[in-house]
Amino acid sequence: MNRTITILRNVYEVIYDAVVGYFRDDGPTHSAAVTYYMFLAILPIIVTAVSVCTTVFGSTQEAYSWVMVYVDKFSPELSAAYKAQIRLTIDEVISVRGTAIGVGIVSLVWIALNGICALEHSINAAWKLTINRNPVMRRVVSLILLFVLFAMLYATSLFSAFTAKRVQEYFAYPEILRILAIVGSYLVYFLAFLFIYWFLVRIQVAVQSVIAASLAGAVIWGVSKSIFSWFLITFAQYSRIYGSVAGIMVFLIWMYFSVVIIIFCAEVGYAVNLRCSHS
Repeated sequence: MNRTITILRNVYEVIYDAVVGYFRDDGPTHSAAVTYYMFLAILPIIVTAVSVCTTVFGSTQEAYSWVMVYVDKFSPELSAAYKAQIRLTIDEVISVRGTAIGVGIVSLVWIALNGICALEHSINAAWKLTINRNPVMRRVVSLILLFVLFAMLYATSLFSAFTAKRVQEYFAYPEILRILAIVGSYLVYFLAFLFIYWFLVRIQVAVQSVIAASLAGAVIWGVSKSIFSWFLITFAQYSRIYGSVAGIMVFLIWMYFSVVIIIFCAEVGYAVNLRCSHS
């Protein structure tokens, strides 16, 4: 009983310190700034991914479908109008294949990397660190992070699909399969948060703190995604306010919530790291 009370008190103190730290470190401003950069970056990232995948699959439609599977996985709602705008931009880029694969791809990736750099700055601000790395080197590291993260998500998705297929061969209970699908999704979220915190924090940190931050991020982000999707379906009438751009505004709002969760859970990791260093 006493151990349970101690654990609950420690959890409360970590959450309290994280909330205080988030506002003390100007988390809302950092979240808004990162959202702005990431919103500008998401379309170049999608266009670049489709352009590269087109050379692999040989079909723009197949490449687009493959990339949008991952966009839908991490977005609660992406309207048909916004998807149509993305597809129109992609078709325009692909129509000038040489530029898209050559200098155009490099330019798009460079723009997209600004979002990763802004996120790196905000996460390290939560850990009370200043980034002194060369701007070019920061983008090189961000580029490596981007490709490795995509590769990790792809490998995890393949593993989840393979596991689900194998399980389906031996189990005839759809409830079990649904539970496994949910667990698999949260595993992907956890690995994504773990990768972000592990490589973007510029000091050696306790393993417990990174795991705690990643676990908190995966749970909060997954639950928030479900609640946000339910709210959009049940109550929200953004189309009455924003009209034809409602889908873009919904995506922007969700992106802001996501960045808030990432930065807040970085504060959770910092609070846990302080306790690990003092113990």
